[in-house]
Amino acid sequence: QFFLFYWQVQSKICREEPQQQECEKRKKIMNNLRLAFRAAKLLLVAPKTPTRPTWTQIRLLGSTNSLCKSEDVKAMLKSLPKRDEGVDGERDTEFDPHFRHDVAFPDADTPNRLFNGVPFSQLPIMCVRATKNNTHMVLANSEHTIMWRRSCGQEGFKKCRKGTNVAAQTTAIGMAKKALDLGVTQVRVKLRGFGAGRLAAVKAFEMAGLDVVSLTDVTYINWRNNPRAKKQRRL
Repeated sequence: QFFLFYWQVQSKICREEPQQQECEKRKKIMNNLRLAFRAAKLLLVAPKTPTRPTWTQIRLLGSTNSLCKSEDVKAMLKSLPKRDEGVDGERDTEFDPHFRHDVAFPDADTPNRLFNGVPFSQLPIMCVRATKNNTHMVLANSEHTIMWRRSCGQEGFKKCRKGTNVAAQTTAIGMAKKALDLGVTQVRVKLRGFGAGRLAAVKAFEMAGLDVVSLTDVTYINWRNNPRAKKQRRL
């Protein structure tokens, strides 16, 4: 009521005064009063204990869109779960219940040892190269002649999915089925690299029906003249 009365008085004064400038000044004052009245009304309606805004809800005057975008990307990467490297149980030696502990390590008589009537030196070789981005598998005979080869990319996996343990397991099952079709039932497995499909491939060979006679690690380690480490990625 006071606001309406004040508005009537001011409008009457503006009509009586001949000078237009004074009326415009009073209109500006009335507009300021109207805005102040609205602000006071909002304060009365607002809760008594307002929540304090977080840092993500406040954008400083000096911050740009690119800076805020980079901060959002960092926050998103921190919230993501850790990547599954697929090496859980890598140091577990009891993953195969049929593992023969009496012949765990080779000796001088290993090349002449018979496995179902076949010497160890004449058994086919299954080479598995597990890298960070892919897993390659090659089946060769005892003379190192390639019989069949396959990779996770050829199985239909694309981009970063090629380096997962699931892709390696699928590829290994396909390789084992092809080896059985070729008449190969016992193989020597040679592992190279430290990718996620390292252990998954060996398990898949056993699941598909191949008899893994031996496991050999042929990963090359350069003890001299190591290359310079890759620079850290900046986000």
